[in-house]
Amino acid sequence: MNDFFAFLYETLSYLNTFSDDMYNTNAYVPTGLSSVAISLAGMTIYYYLINHPRLNRWFHWFGMSLILAVINFGIAWIMSDKALFALYSEQGQEMPYGYEIFTFSLINAVWTLVFNFVFSMIIKWWSRNCDHTPF
Repeated sequence: MNDFFAFLYETLSYLNTFSDDMYNTNAYVPTGLSSVAISLAGMTIYYYLINHPRLNRWFHWFGMSLILAVINFGIAWIMSDKALFALYSEQGQEMPYGYEIFTFSLINAVWTLVFNFVFSMIIKWWSRNCDHTPF
């Protein structure tokens, strides 16, 4: 599982020692799984709980996707910071990553948008009001 999520994240940007540290601490797995779960839950909520005729436009779907991307950005930031802080505090060093954590979190937000689109194409067909959203 670590290899799969490492491939996804490192395809968009390989960040040298940061990516190596993330892989070695298995920090990709919880971040990736939470992103997938939040995307699936968010799209399920949009299509089946919200499911209102006035909210069946592409920009409402995109707004929901942006909200989920921001949530997953924050989760990626917190999880990667926590995992790497633990790694470097065990070694008695200060964590050298700031820009890399931001970049990783941004990549996670981009993958969230992709996951949202994929899940939308799978689950939208059974929605009564939003089955034509995003198109």
